[in-house]
Amino acid sequence: MITQSSGRLLITLISRALTLQNTINNKNTPENQFVHPVMKRLFFIFLIPLSVWAGSSETKHKVPQSLIGTWQGYSHPEKTNLASTEQPDDMEGWVKITLTINEDRRITGTIGDQESFEGIYKKNRGFWGRIFKMKSDHILQDGYSTHISIAKSPEKGVRFTIPFNLTDEGTIKGGMMQVFKWEYPYPLYRIRLKKIES
Repeated sequence: MITQSSGRLLITLISRALTLQNTINNKNTPENQFVHPVMKRLFFIFLIPLSVWAGSSETKHKVPQSLIGTWQGYSHPEKTNLASTEQPDDMEGWVKITLTINEDRRITGTIGDQESFEGIYKKNRGFWGRIFKMKSDHILQDGYSTHISIAKSPEKGVRFTIPFNLTDEGTIKGGMMQVFKWEYPYPLYRIRLKKIES
């Protein structure tokens, strides 16, 4: 979403670039015959990143209404690709994961009966990210839990992230990954959740 201020800035820069281009066109000199294509390239090189930047705003991370509420699902920590929105008949090895996304972007949740966590909701990609299928649409960032049993060094507190998408079926699909300062993220749980309360 483009804010009023960033929109005005974008229009002003485009207007000045076009004015400069017209000025060059009206001066048919050997130098300008070279400058014109260079300016044209520079115009488009800077326009695309500027458009992406202008698309960010203070409302960028507003939580979509469709995500607000409490979500629940089940995951098997020993099989990182195994998760379900429905309770398995045999719960051995499975844990229940509950996630509550609030309108103010706060996220709280539980793993099993004893482990709790919190984090902040953010949108994870914009127009170009969706076009090139980079990242996920949404993400829980700054996730923290005092203890997650399957994490590395859980006694020190666990910092994690949950990139996720909202599927066409209306479920949350993603994964919980422990994050470190100088290490690759460590997978914790596969996430498959359905909304149980709005």
